Amino acid sequence: MLRHSDQRFVRAAHSRNSASHRREYIAAEGVSLPKEDRELRVLVVDDEAVIADTLALILQSAGYRALPSYSAADAREAFQYFHPQLVLADIMLGDGNGLDLALEFRRSRPECKILLFSGAVTANELRRMAPEGCEFDFVSKPVAPRHMIELISNMFDPVQSASA
Repeated sequence: MLRHSDQRFVRAAHSRNSASHRREYIAAEGVSLPKEDRELRVLVVDDEAVIADTLALILQSAGYRALPSYSAADAREAFQYFHPQLVLADIMLGDGNGLDLALEFRRSRPECKILLFSGAVTANELRRMAPEGCEFDFVSKPVAPRHMIELISNMFDPVQSASA
């Protein structure tokens, strides 16, 4: 169930100044993020707001702390203050691409997991695009919500997910 402040934030995220609204939301929610924070923080990056917002809501309903971002530039800023444990990014973005973001985020915080998704790029194409020795998890769009939750769950606790 979404808290009232989460619902308010999702509406506010559509405004012209969504990055500053997200900073206010993070500050208001006390997500200055101690390392022992129990909720897994997921940064959802897609230039189609309806997809980013929908994925964020699905993840929030599954117990994750999800923050939507609508551009590569916005994601870079959010990555710095939200400290996600997972970045879920579309490969094709209006102002860049998810692979470049993934490479940048991996250099900055190697412990952050990355799940790329696309309706236009296949897993084989992604392997050809990525630098040698660099691998990322990938899923094709469209993806069923249950499957997305399972993928994320397996990324963080594969033993528990396999036995469930």
